[in-house]
Parts: sequence; structure tokens; C-alpha cells
Amino acid sequence: MDIVRHYDLNINKVPRLPVPTVEQTMTRYLETMRPILNDADYERTVKQTHEFIKSDASKQLQDHVLKVAKGEGYPYHYFEDAWDDMY
Repeated sequence: MDIVRHYDLNINKVPRLPVPTVEQTMTRYLETMRPILNDADYERTVKQTHEFIKSDASKQLQDHVLKVAKGEGYPYHYFEDAWDDMY
């Protein structure tokens, strides 16, 4: 069986990745940004991140990601559509 056909036949059997909470995502973002920001920029980023977590935009974005994650078929993972658009 060729690899593409095997992939197509089995992709829906692969468990979907769990969707992290906004707080988990922002914590990882801050961990990633810390080494490249000076103290003042990092503190400003922390403040902006906390404001984003409390915002309606973060709730709307999380709702959208959860909706995508619950769907069947393509995209197979909540980030796949955005990932495909980047490359």
C-alpha cells in the first residue's frame, strides 16, 4: 500500500491533540520571550499578556480553536489550517 493511501485511510484514527487553555498558551509564550527581552520589555509583555487573557478577544479565539478541534475531517488538528497557511 502506498504511503499516501495509508495516511488517508488512517488519519481519522489518530487521537486529536488536546487544546491548551489560553493561560497555558500565554505561559509558554512568556517562557519563550523571556530570554530575548530585556527586563522592561518583558514586564510590558507580561502586562499585555495578562490583559489579553482577560479580553473578549482571547475568549473568542479560544472558542474558535475549540470548535475547530471538535470538527471531523480537515483540519485534523486545531492548528493545522493556520500551519498550512504559513508554508
